[in-house]
Amino acid sequence: MKKEEFHTFKEILKQPDSWQIIYSDITAVNDTSSSGKFRVFKNGDFDEIIFFGCGSSYNLSQSASFFARHLAKTSCSIAVPSSELLTNPDLYFRGDRKYLAVGFSRSGETSESVEVAKILRAKNNVTLFAFSCRQESSLCKLADACYACPDAVENSIVMTISFSSMLLAFCAIFAKSMGNPQILKDIENLIKYARENLLSVNSLAQDYVGKNNFSSFFAL
Repeated sequence: MKKEEFHTFKEILKQPDSWQIIYSDITAVNDTSSSGKFRVFKNGDFDEIIFFGCGSSYNLSQSASFFARHLAKTSCSIAVPSSELLTNPDLYFRGDRKYLAVGFSRSGETSESVEVAKILRAKNNVTLFAFSCRQESSLCKLADACYACPDAVENSIVMTISFSSMLLAFCAIFAKSMGNPQILKDIENLIKYARENLLSVNSLAQDYVGKNNFSSFFAL
């Protein structure tokens, strides 16, 4: 089987196209107004941001949390596994603070994350924003607002294009809500760079592997 026939290989190379669709979608609409679905990210509307997800989506949450801490320096931001929030929600959500909860799930049907969303819906001081690749998923339906990444549905078992697309979507929405045009410009430049250089990275990897007598190797 040729590498071009593998789902994962095709999805990795497709990433810049997916990112461009997401970036254009987010930046094209003035949706940070009081009625817009991105308004929940406006600085000052919350005391703390809590990101959650399972498995790779939890790793995604950690990256999103780091970005949020960098951009919204006055807000506390942490990433928590969905299973931990499901077991101990009151340790993380206090009644005297306002929270923005941000959940990530490729399918939007991850059982622990969906159950967390159900718990958060009952809390008046929590606003839930979900990121998924399926608009009609349970997580999106439970959330106060949701962004479903167009063109990021994948066939690979391990997250590829969905991981990077959901992270880029969050970064673009958050930067736009924070009024940071430089970050948006950086994202635009990243997409352009990836489109121009992604194939050459594959060639470099093949050349490196070909020059070394590896008995086995893993790509993560």
